[in-house]
Amino acid sequence: MKGVTKVSEWAYLSTEVEAGVGTIRMTRLDKRNALSTDVCEEITRCLQAWREDDDVVVVVIAGTEEFFSAGMDLQEYLDYEPERREPRSYYREMGRYHGLYRTLVDYPKPTIAAVAGPAFAGGCDLLTHCDLRVMADNAIIGMPQPKYGIHSHYSPLWRLVGEARARLMFFTGDHIDAAEAYRIGLANMVVPTGTVIEEATTLARRMAALGLETQLRLKEVVLRAPNMDPLAAVDYETAAYRDVCADPAARDRVREGLDELRQSRSRALSGRL
Repeated sequence: MKGVTKVSEWAYLSTEVEAGVGTIRMTRLDKRNALSTDVCEEITRCLQAWREDDDVVVVVIAGTEEFFSAGMDLQEYLDYEPERREPRSYYREMGRYHGLYRTLVDYPKPTIAAVAGPAFAGGCDLLTHCDLRVMADNAIIGMPQPKYGIHSHYSPLWRLVGEARARLMFFTGDHIDAAEAYRIGLANMVVPTGTVIEEATTLARRMAALGLETQLRLKEVVLRAPNMDPLAAVDYETAAYRDVCADPAARDRVREGLDELRQSRSRALSGRL
């Protein structure tokens, strides 16, 4: 990992890579970061470019300190009028949302959503497809689509909070605040309003400091093990552990850690949750 800073400007995003952290900030401020098909396409393209970029270890996706995303661009949705368009065109355009979520679900590096203010509908879908969620006190999370006669993505939500709570949100379209999101396990951390991007970046840098190879291995286990039966999972995780322990570099890191422990300055006790 290099201590490099790379800044890029997109039509609807601002991106930066520094100290192992790739940050994507949505900048469609006049629409409160509504997720148009173009916004989804740009986030997807950025994530795909960073898959093979060794300077990126962890990815943070953020809006502003006032709002994360208002959800799908409803006017764009209405303008499609699929009955008046060639079907393949309609499904191709709407498929950009699907492409973004699929990219996140199978992404090889950890992703963190930095959520402040409203995160509704597609914005809620976006944060539930990330690995971790840091929320500000002012965060408001919800899937109001049923109130418009449509619906959202159920699967990532119930995997995070359980079916009972997910069904309540899914069937009613009601929203929750940051405290409730933390209580039910949707938020990993809740931080003071105005600090969510800073706090998410601090977390990402702590993770990135562990190294690209380590985070790739950890993400692989997180992606695969939950979808296995208990016996298959323990066999898979044992094999993965055996492989990493056989790596000479891992033995060197453990040796360094043991030397630090003997000198009463263990890295294992550094940091906090």
